[in-house]
Amino acid sequence: MTDTALTTVMNDHFRLLISGVREYAIYMLDPAGRILTWNPGAEHLKGYSEAEIVGCDFRRFFTETDRVQQVPEQILARARAAGEHREEGWRVRKDGTTFWADVLVTALTDADGVFKGYAKVTRDQTEKHAMEEQLRSSEERFRLLVGGLKEHALYMLDPEGRLQSWNDGAQRIKQYTEAEVIGRHFQLFFTADDRASNKPQRELELATTVGVVEEEGWRLRKDGTRFWAAVVVTALRDAAGVLKGFAKVTRDETKRHQADIDLHLALDRAIDAESMLRKHALELENRVTERTLLLTEQTDTLRRLNAELEQFTYMASHDLQEPLRMISMHLEILRMRNRDALDARSQASIASACAGSARMRSLIDSLLSYTRIDHAPTSHEPTDANAAFQEAMENLQSTIADRHALVRSHPLPHLPIEHSQLVQVFQNLIGNGIKYNRSPTPMVTVSAMRMATEWAVRIQDNGIGIPEQYQSQLFQPFRRLHDQSEFPGTGVGLAIVKKIIERHGGRITLHSSEAGSSFSFALRMV
Repeated sequence: MTDTALTTVMNDHFRLLISGVREYAIYMLDPAGRILTWNPGAEHLKGYSEAEIVGCDFRRFFTETDRVQQVPEQILARARAAGEHREEGWRVRKDGTTFWADVLVTALTDADGVFKGYAKVTRDQTEKHAMEEQLRSSEERFRLLVGGLKEHALYMLDPEGRLQSWNDGAQRIKQYTEAEVIGRHFQLFFTADDRASNKPQRELELATTVGVVEEEGWRLRKDGTRFWAAVVVTALRDAAGVLKGFAKVTRDETKRHQADIDLHLALDRAIDAESMLRKHALELENRVTERTLLLTEQTDTLRRLNAELEQFTYMASHDLQEPLRMISMHLEILRMRNRDALDARSQASIASACAGSARMRSLIDSLLSYTRIDHAPTSHEPTDANAAFQEAMENLQSTIADRHALVRSHPLPHLPIEHSQLVQVFQNLIGNGIKYNRSPTPMVTVSAMRMATEWAVRIQDNGIGIPEQYQSQLFQPFRRLHDQSEFPGTGVGLAIVKKIIERHGGRITLHSSEAGSSFSFALRMV
């Protein structure tokens, strides 16, 4: 076979070999970087068919940043200067996605040494690169973690116990710098007694046997002072099980150790005092029993007195009603029969007596209303506050019309309160907002706001306002700030409102200024 024939056969075999490789992109470039050949591995890796890529510039495989920085030109220049050039970096596929490429570029010359172009072999190493990046990131995080541990001394030992690493926490706790301890045996941290008993070596032998050893004991700092150390020693082995050394973590637990000692001393003192405490406890128990019996008797007496007081108040109120009615009736008869015979002064006296009698009856009615609240049923079933508001509005219809008042309500929630008592609350608060008001058009607004687990219902008016020094008195029965001639009433309405709200587990507050008053009561959400 001639040399030419042999060369042809070898070239055919080489082309067959190249065409059968799919894991590598193998192709040739002319001296200017244009693609001359293209194997199936290149098509598989980069996405271009041979027909659409041959003759194109190989720079299209590089990222925009690399092209701007002339990385393709630098690669070819280095390959030609050195004969070959190897590097790794990001490359771009036909669809625009990138992959991490391991690239070998070889300069090609003929038998006469004439430069003919380049051979280029590319392999996708994206997965390997990702794993290496993840490993580097993990190692960096580990270094940062170890370096950042200030409360723990963390260091490595070789199989004989010599120090191989040293973190900032170790320097803080043991006072040695890294340069002072690397290569030295870790027994320098043990007391003389521990070294004499061969404790450091026994610690490593036990860790070698069981894997992890935890213990506590005295250790030495550089300046010779002692600290109580909590220690964890872990034997480190490779995949084959060969011992490579030890990892050691030490924490200064001197304060906790001293606290344990103090606790044990305190427990001893407590045990010594136990018998005395038992004696005093028995004496105290006897006294408590005696006082409990006395308190029970006093409570029963107080409960009986309260019941009698309520009964007295109720009966007295009823018994007063009839005499007052008779007084008013006879005064009216006297005035009617002697209308012509009575002078103006007498007429005024009779009118004043009738008014006083009527006021007395009103006070008695208010007292009865206030007393009945204690016996009224409570309910925590949901009540539609909108319906209660409407009923209160119907009851106040004539008052609203007489005063040309404007009462508005925003949507109200369901509240855990007995319906008729909620009507009474609305009626009293809205009525007060209209009555204690000098505006030609009294305005009252009712709204509700959700607050965590409660509903807060607010009744806002544009009335006369209440000075701050008197606000705390308003919820007390029969407390009034104005003369009857200006604002008639008994002063019981707000006391009734307060008692109703509190009996249903709520609270009521007042905020007032010259622009008006705002009463707010809060009840839990249902």
